[in-house]
Amino acid sequence: MTFSPQSYKELSKMLVWHRKKSKITQQTLADLAGISRTAIQRLENGTAPVQLDTLWKVLEILNIKMSYSSPIMGRYKEHRMVNEK
Repeated sequence: MTFSPQSYKELSKMLVWHRKKSKITQQTLADLAGISRTAIQRLENGTAPVQLDTLWKVLEILNIKMSYSSPIMGRYKEHRMVNEK
């Protein structure tokens, strides 16, 4: 899966907004997430590719939940329920 440049920009705007509403600095967010301030800057710039583990850490600190969706997600969930028994 690839993100378009517009997707990166939208993600970066959302991250900046949540960080500022949380009243924390880039450095504080980086410290809490266990990553560098440079990584936060890159995420907030919206120009660099996002490493999934870095993104997960930042989303967790900012209390942002991601969800998955697809046209056949219901069938997948049914499959998991049957196979987990």
